[in-house]
Amino acid sequence: MVYQCDVKNKFDKLYWYTSTDNLDPFDKVERIWNASLKVNGRNTGIERHFTLDVDHLGANGGVLVEGETYHYAIISYYANRWKPFDPYLETGQTKEYRRSHVQYHSITIPRKSGEKKVEAKCLEGKIQLFGDVEKLDQLTVWDIDGKQIWNGNPSETQLPLLSRPKLYLLSWTTEPFGWQSQKLFCH
Repeated sequence: MVYQCDVKNKFDKLYWYTSTDNLDPFDKVERIWNASLKVNGRNTGIERHFTLDVDHLGANGGVLVEGETYHYAIISYYANRWKPFDPYLETGQTKEYRRSHVQYHSITIPRKSGEKKVEAKCLEGKIQLFGDVEKLDQLTVWDIDGKQIWNGNPSETQLPLLSRPKLYLLSWTTEPFGWQSQKLFCH
């Protein structure tokens, strides 16, 4: 979970009650009730604007990458506690009422102006790099079977000639965008 908020009211915790038969013949209580905490809300009110500045899945060391698209879900629910359950008297609301709603969204983080993401194309078996190539630090080329074909700095050494037709995987790092990868079909 990335963020949680709660309606500001008298309820901040929701419990689910389960019971077992009391096997003690001297105890007059028929059932033993156990409460398990299901929700521990903040009870500070609904926040509609908040900042997400960390990749919570851990990619790129938790840093959000400009130009990348991130997908997330918003889950909201309502739980009804119109008559709190009393386990000693066994009165109150005995059936849970809960309604939920899920929305899926995507957002693309805008790039800084003037910086172009590096892209690769294959022309007559040669790798052609476009964008801010001068910021490219390290390039690695693999064939589709996972065998590394080439690794180095393309500004210092010549890029390999690729056999055609074949699918390749390229990965590289640049200072403004971090690690990137691209599938490249050479035909």
